[in-house]
Amino acid sequence: RSKLAKLTDPHMLEVSVCDPHFGKLAWKPETGQNCDLRITEEVYLSAVKELAVKVQAFPIERVLFPIGNDFFHIDNLESKTAHGTPQDADGRYGKIFMAGTMACVKAIDYLSQIAPVKLLWVPGNHDTTASYHLACFLWAWYRNCDRVEIDVTRDLRRRKYEAYGPVVLGFDHGDRAIGPLTDGQGIVATDVLA
Repeated sequence: RSKLAKLTDPHMLEVSVCDPHFGKLAWKPETGQNCDLRITEEVYLSAVKELAVKVQAFPIERVLFPIGNDFFHIDNLESKTAHGTPQDADGRYGKIFMAGTMACVKAIDYLSQIAPVKLLWVPGNHDTTASYHLACFLWAWYRNCDRVEIDVTRDLRRRKYEAYGPVVLGFDHGDRAIGPLTDGQGIVATDVLA
């Protein structure tokens, strides 16, 4: 048996849990599985912790945590998406917003014990406004915490980029056509140089 070499070079952990849809209400006989705020929070926090546990052997110096990406199922008091599509929701908007927001706080608190966390807001098609408000809430909540970084004032574009070493990671919810640029490198160059 050969021993695995001990890893010493630093790594960035990306914890990307897309489309949790906090506030979605579903009944198993109709949809194949049940869904409500309690179930969503349990699955969401479990996914965050499971991803973090899988990389315990790596020396993590930084955590990238994209938020948004249809974090919420609805975007307003009328239980509709950002584009006006009615949704079955588990409660009123305020209840859904606070339940999702506090679940996100729990996830960030957990991840910040591993390494400093950078939040990256990626707007979704269900929750464009609500997820932006989530990002603003989290900025205010962690404004004096040196282990959590979020800048909601600089980059309001739909597509986001994060460089780490020689790698550039791109983030987009993917709900809109990209347009005439079909080459990923062309998209990055256009966005970054614009």
